[in-house]
Amino acid sequence: MIKNKKIIIYGLLLILTVRLIMAVGVNYPLPSNIQLTPGQSERFNVGLHTSPDSPSSCTFELTDTAGLEIQFDENPIELLGGKKNVFGTVTAPEDASNGNKNAEFCVVCSPLNVGEEAPAGSAVTFNNCGPTLNVEIVNARTR
Repeated sequence: MIKNKKIIIYGLLLILTVRLIMAVGVNYPLPSNIQLTPGQSERFNVGLHTSPDSPSSCTFELTDTAGLEIQFDENPIELLGGKKNVFGTVTAPEDASNGNKNAEFCVVCSPLNVGEEAPAGSAVTFNNCGPTLNVEIVNARTR
């Protein structure tokens, strides 16, 4: 009898823990490989998605621009459930040398309390670092 109670309690704790973990997915930038000449810009997008019961506020934090200029159209982003494509622009500086550049960023999300007062105490924050924007600097574009 005591063993069954422990299993039930652990099961309930597991369910509550899973519900507290924020579920935010991050897709890699598209297009995944960009070719630019010095001074040229190109648009890209990053897909963010979350479940309807986990509304979130997310920001993009650049960790390594590799000398490229990167701007997101929207930052921070409110995700109320479902998928949202966030667009950005990458620009190669006029004095960029030929070669591959890999810009890295993090997506940092925290719970968004829609229609209610923010809870006291700590909140679960989701960090997804590592999405990479691959840019090849060339004299003339081939794609």
